[in-house]
Amino acid sequence: MFYYLISAGEGPAECQRAVYLYSQKIIQFLVLQDTLAEVRDIYSGDYPECYKSCVIATNKSAVLESWCGSILWKSKSPFRPHHKRQNWFISMSPVDSFTSQSEPLVGYYFEPHKSSGPGGQHVNKTMSAVRIVHPASGLSFNVSDSRSQHKNKQIALDRLKTALAELQIQALMKSEAQKRLQHCTLERGNPTRRFKGAQFMAY
Repeated sequence: MFYYLISAGEGPAECQRAVYLYSQKIIQFLVLQDTLAEVRDIYSGDYPECYKSCVIATNKSAVLESWCGSILWKSKSPFRPHHKRQNWFISMSPVDSFTSQSEPLVGYYFEPHKSSGPGGQHVNKTMSAVRIVHPASGLSFNVSDSRSQHKNKQIALDRLKTALAELQIQALMKSEAQKRLQHCTLERGNPTRRFKGAQFMAY
């Protein structure tokens, strides 16, 4: 699979809406190309249908090259009716190395231990609680939600995947924001693609 990060950087809610709209536009394009397409690892924004960032996954490497770069959405703010600004910039770039939440996770281990809290003697005597440890990131979680150790392991693994994805997205967004800051003038003057209006029409 090949991955592309669409990011609003440190932009406001309008940029976050542009990320959402751009991701939907790309999915429509890929479907028409009969290409596998999926939006993954969404970092939700400040309002519904707003993404601070998301990752587009596809099985063809070259099909989205022309979609990368700085993207301009020219539109009145859907959130601030009296706001004068109408130019909102986002960016899309390929990600060389990315571990999606949907892919198998490696490099972790479990440490069973006794549960504590309500449940009587049965809870205290069984090793149903688990601690999941991921040495590479330094993350660890204690889970005792269920009396089943197997279920607690699954809950712990899901939480670890979510936390790792958030760390990865934040790092990618920080890197992308730094690039945008360094090339702000060039990017704003030469967007790769332009869209306008609430319908996000190309022009």
